[in-house]
Amino acid sequence: MKTLLSIDIDWVQNPEQCKKLIKIVGPIIKKTNFKEPLFCQTHKEIEKIIGKQKEPIYVVNVDHHHDLQYPNASISRKGLTSGNWLGYYLMEGKISGATWICNHNSLMNEFTNWGDAKTLEDDMISIDPELAAIENFKYDWLFVCLSPHYLNNNPSAWCAFDALRYLTDMHAEDKKNE
Repeated sequence: MKTLLSIDIDWVQNPEQCKKLIKIVGPIIKKTNFKEPLFCQTHKEIEKIIGKQKEPIYVVNVDHHHDLQYPNASISRKGLTSGNWLGYYLMEGKISGATWICNHNSLMNEFTNWGDAKTLEDDMISIDPELAAIENFKYDWLFVCLSPHYLNNNPSAWCAFDALRYLTDMHAEDKKNE
């Protein structure tokens, strides 16, 4: 099965997480020839990758938010949004399953704090608060979004976005020069 690594930079809450993200994702970028590395402003733009797929893909989503569905982003009322893209594509059958790499303080619709790795009842979403879990997969695509409305002047998040883009560009340049 094809796998997409999706990183929402709002996952980065402090300098330590910035360093950790670069340390873990950097080697993945260096060893992977992504089909379409894509750096965007909003998570909804992931449609540029998922919308093209004929077969369901698996998603590893590093994100402070689950993006399954929030009350103000109802799938039935609004269609595809940045707040429900994962739920939308699961319902559409474009995503076969996902691993959500959350923060220890990430909330599931504001009623659950996931302090430990858990799995949703339907086994379609694995939830893991450990970033190192992304090393368990091989990737076909890379998607990174900035989500600037959630960064709250967080320079660590901006740094992470720029560093991942730089590493991706350098890897592409190295491949071109081989």
